[in-house]
Amino acid sequence: MTQTRKSARLLAPVAFWLAMLATFIWANGSTGLTPPIAAEGLRDVWQFYLPLMVFTLATVFYFTRNRTRPTWQGFAVARHSMTRDLAFALAYLVAGHLILGAVFNTGLHFPGPDVFENGSHDHQEVIQWAALQVTVFVLLPYIWLRRRGFSFRKLITGIDWKRDIWLMIAFWAGEFLSVAFISDFFDVAPADYSYAIPFGIVANTIGAGLPVLVMIHLIILPRLSLLLDNQLLVIMLGGLVYATFSLFDPGTSYSSATNGWVSVSYIFLTQTLIGMGKAVFTVRTGNPFIHFTSYHILGARVAFDTSMYADIFRR
Repeated sequence: MTQTRKSARLLAPVAFWLAMLATFIWANGSTGLTPPIAAEGLRDVWQFYLPLMVFTLATVFYFTRNRTRPTWQGFAVARHSMTRDLAFALAYLVAGHLILGAVFNTGLHFPGPDVFENGSHDHQEVIQWAALQVTVFVLLPYIWLRRRGFSFRKLITGIDWKRDIWLMIAFWAGEFLSVAFISDFFDVAPADYSYAIPFGIVANTIGAGLPVLVMIHLIILPRLSLLLDNQLLVIMLGGLVYATFSLFDPGTSYSSATNGWVSVSYIFLTQTLIGMGKAVFTVRTGNPFIHFTSYHILGARVAFDTSMYADIFRR
């Protein structure tokens, strides 16, 4: 492949992100009522999401600079059907989210954080959300993986955990602290932590963490990596794929075409950057659990959601 073609491939995701930026600026200026998820406008993009992505990518690339590229042997990738399997996984991901969003109004994260939605929620709603997510994006895809010879045991035993554990701890601490101080985590009554944190971890693991782990980090990223052989491009595309998980998250609004454009463009502006920060761990190390343990469930979601789960499970 020529250098020009390689550069063009890298520019395509950047061009898409810039198009989303232009779309958001245009659409947000045309609506009288901004969807709650985009209430902060572009301030969070420049002050939080973009710096976090740049810091994460730079740090992980630097500390993994001497590692050999992952071989993806434990991911049950069939090279003869790799392109077809990848296309099927992407189509399944999009269709699944459209169905869950349109029929059940369900996105990646539980639709109850008061920062976006006011009102009372109960544990039955949490169970329904988690059951839908785990059925569509964990159980069925896992059956598909098993038929291709995938084994969690083989994958886990093939990972050099001693090499990766410090990354998990360092990024967990950084992510948790950076979010805890800007959320209401420290406003929770001390007695509520004992049940809100474990219940929240279990719920978010089943309903959010495992779907992302299975669909993106076990199925999509390994196949993209082998197909494209360009880690930065795979990380960018992984970020775009991750953003589709949040198209029906709390705070999005599709009550009008304009609000829909604001919601979609803002999701791709922000969640693409977050998704890139998650993808870089798997792409660089071949360990799909680093983001899961340190950068998703035990990091931001504990800080963001503990207050909400304390209110839900207190009843």
